[in-house]
Amino acid sequence: MIRGYVEQPSPRAGDGMTLRVATDAPWFRVEFHRCGALLERCGVSEWLPGRDAPPHLPFQDWGRPGTGLRGELLEPWTGYRLTAPSRPGVYVAMLVEGDAAGRETAVPDRATPDGRDAKALFVVRPREPSAPVLYKLPLLTYHAYNLADGEPYDRGAGRGQWCLYTAPEDLPKDPAPGVGLHRPGGGTGGTPFDVFNFDPFDPTPRQTFAHWDARFVRWMERRGYAVDHCTDVDLHREGPELLRPYRLLVSAGHDEYWSDAMREAVAGHVAGAATRPSSAATPAGGGSSSTTR
Repeated sequence: MIRGYVEQPSPRAGDGMTLRVATDAPWFRVEFHRCGALLERCGVSEWLPGRDAPPHLPFQDWGRPGTGLRGELLEPWTGYRLTAPSRPGVYVAMLVEGDAAGRETAVPDRATPDGRDAKALFVVRPREPSAPVLYKLPLLTYHAYNLADGEPYDRGAGRGQWCLYTAPEDLPKDPAPGVGLHRPGGGTGGTPFDVFNFDPFDPTPRQTFAHWDARFVRWMERRGYAVDHCTDVDLHREGPELLRPYRLLVSAGHDEYWSDAMREAVAGHVAGAATRPSSAATPAGGGSSSTTR
C-alpha cells in the first residue's frame, strides 16, 4: 500500500516540491502525469526508499508528529524533495511500488487520474501568468468530503477517519473543528465518504478531480483555450494579486467551500470589469455555498 500528497499543491514550473509518502514497500518511484488534452506521462523520479507511517487524525498535518485519539504518537509522513515539471498544468503524481531489485511490484492505473490510493493531485503554475484564463481547482471541497484511507471512524478500535459530513460526536477527546489539507485524498488518491453515491453516467466518485474538473480541463485544452491553473489555496493567499492578470476565472466542478478572502477577491475582480475586461464563470451547481476558514 502506498499513499501520498503534495505538501504545497501548486508549485511553480521547475521549482522544488515536497511529496509526502507512507508505504510498506521498500522502494517506490514517482511518475508525473499531466492532465490536459490527454493524460500523458511527463517525467519520472529515481527509485526512492519507502518508509511507512500511520494515518493521522483528519484535522492534523500528516507531515508533522501527531497524537492519536488514545494519546499514541503518530510519526510524520516522510517528505521527498522533487522538482516540479517544467510545463504548467494539472498533474497527478502516480506512485509505483518496487522491490530492492528495482522491479515494479504494484502499479496504479495509468489510464485515469482517479484512484483510492497511490495518486496525488497537484497544479504546476507558470513562472509568470501566461494566459487570459485562470482555472481554479476546488481543493477545499475535495478535502471536505475526504476520508483519506477510507477507513471510517470506529469508536471501539479508537481509530479511523472522518470528514466534515461524518464527524463523530463520541470522540474520546475534543478534536479541532474541520479537516486539514496536508493529507492524502485531495481530488484523488483517497476515498470520499460518499463513494457509494453512484452516478450511472460516470462511475468515478463525485467529489474527485476526475468526475468534474478533469473533463472541463481536457475540453478547454482540446478546444485550444490558453489556460493557467491554480487551487483554492492560491486564491486565498494571493487574492486580487492572483486574479489581476486574468480576464476570466473559471470554476467548473463542485466548488462548494470558499473563504471570505476568496469571495472578496473574486467580487472585486468582477467589479473591476468597468475598467478592464474581467469576469468569473462557475458553470456547475453547488458553487460557493459554504464558508471556510
